[in-house]
Amino acid sequence: MNIKKNKKGFTLIEVIVYVAILGAVVVSFISFALAVNQLKNKAYVVAETNSNLRIAADLISRKIRAAQNVVSPSLGDSAAALVLDMPGTDPDLSFYLNQGAIYLEEVGGETTALTSADVNILSLSFDNYGTNSSLSNIHYTIEAEYKNNSSSDYKYENKLETSVNTKN
Repeated sequence: MNIKKNKKGFTLIEVIVYVAILGAVVVSFISFALAVNQLKNKAYVVAETNSNLRIAADLISRKIRAAQNVVSPSLGDSAAALVLDMPGTDPDLSFYLNQGAIYLEEVGGETTALTSADVNILSLSFDNYGTNSSLSNIHYTIEAEYKNNSSSDYKYENKLETSVNTKN
């Protein structure tokens, strides 16, 4: 009896090997996609927090340089708010922290938030290292964190410190 075997298919072992290889490729691709998404989220959080810090610091620095005089903090003192006497008929300005945001207030006028709702300002402090009443050197520190939804992808905190002289 001469029986010919038909060899036109895959054996069970070949199918198992192919499925295992395909599974490994799919798992690798999904892991890579999740890692890329996590890095994208982290990059967004870092950029948003740092952008808020830079915008607030830039405006504070420009207003200090333009100020005629620093009302508060006085020479050698520290304060949680900065009050600037602006030249001419420009309204005096104050910068302060309230409920996690930095505000700019024109004395007797409007108040504007300088930071977005996505960023929580942890601390804001001003030091006046000036040597006399005509020249003030204001050192200020801003600490901020991204308001997150408890995911580690969204946790980021940064601190900015700088000093600025009044122009007079």
